[in-house]
Amino acid sequence: MQEPIIKFDDVSFKRGEETIFQNISFACYPNETFAIVGIDGCGKGAILKAIVGLLYGYTGQITVLGKNLRTSPYLEVQDLKKRIGYIFEEFALINNLSAFENIALPLRYHTKWSESKIQEEVTTIIKLLDIEKYKDLRPSFLNATTRKLVGLGRAIILKPEILIFDKINISLNLYYLEFILELVTNYEKETNGTIIYTTDDLSFAKNHADKILIIHDHKTLIMGSKLEVEKFNN
Repeated sequence: MQEPIIKFDDVSFKRGEETIFQNISFACYPNETFAIVGIDGCGKGAILKAIVGLLYGYTGQITVLGKNLRTSPYLEVQDLKKRIGYIFEEFALINNLSAFENIALPLRYHTKWSESKIQEEVTTIIKLLDIEKYKDLRPSFLNATTRKLVGLGRAIILKPEILIFDKINISLNLYYLEFILELVTNYEKETNGTIIYTTDDLSFAKNHADKILIIHDHKTLIMGSKLEVEKFNN
């Protein structure tokens, strides 16, 4: 049996006296799409931050790509981040860089590639995303959909094993939602990667995820396959 790429074992997190999420357990595997579903404020965004090592002070155990985030050396945990692509809800683009340079940023930071190779790789991604005409514009001149596409380009430029979307279906009309879903599905197949995203739309998750974790009152309501979730709802 395959080892999980992401595993939470009874993980809880508080901010002061406020419970953000409690007793969360799940596992994600290669070539799997995993949805975390819940209303705003349920803790689903904090779970994503925990996966990428941006959350401290939790209890329980988190394992990502075979590394225990609590006990592994700091530099090993930092190195994991190169193997994870993250599309933030608010995109987190660098305002004084063009769309092209935002996508190129991980290559400049994490590789020693030549400028010509960087230009070639980023151009390929920009064509894939169909945003060539926006490549020289800064984020403030882009609409929300295009900013999300730029964020996706930056997230996949290093070909990570894990791709994370915070609120995947926000800021997208139906056309671009289907466009991104097709890109992400193809990416998962080509890389044998794991896709994990949050949404407040259970119907969307049932249509586009292999497994679903529903958070209610900061705790797990149910975790299982689409069929198991459907049976629970009924």
